[in-house]
Amino acid sequence: MAKLRIPKKAAMRVFYPLTGALCVWIVAYGSGLFPYLGWGRAQNNTEFAMSMDFGSISIGLPWMILFEGQTAFYDYASYSEESAITFDVKPFFTLGYSDNMQRVTGEGSGRIEVPITHTGIYTFRHEPALARGHVYTHYSTVWGAN
Repeated sequence: MAKLRIPKKAAMRVFYPLTGALCVWIVAYGSGLFPYLGWGRAQNNTEFAMSMDFGSISIGLPWMILFEGQTAFYDYASYSEESAITFDVKPFFTLGYSDNMQRVTGEGSGRIEVPITHTGIYTFRHEPALARGHVYTHYSTVWGAN
């Protein structure tokens, strides 16, 4: 079996810029200049209990340490009248949905805010909501805290 060898110079050309970008993001987030933790989009078609995922992607942190007094948020845009989207910001070890869970239906955009009442690790969860019959969901979202 042949080993894959990556030249040291090529690895360093990728490592240093990624590390630098991560450091810049951490400083920007910590200072409040850039409150975003991630970005995601999904396009889903549900018909008669069969779900076909036409493309979903999330980039960023799905969890983060949040402090009492902060406000976690989702900015979203829904592009379909049939859309049903579930958003939740919950403590890390919470199973299922939390009391913060909110469901958005229809086409539109907006912001969902969740005040953080206790310091801890929180999970950001967004997904097409389960529905009966034919439902086409297409949305994009960013999440963060300030």
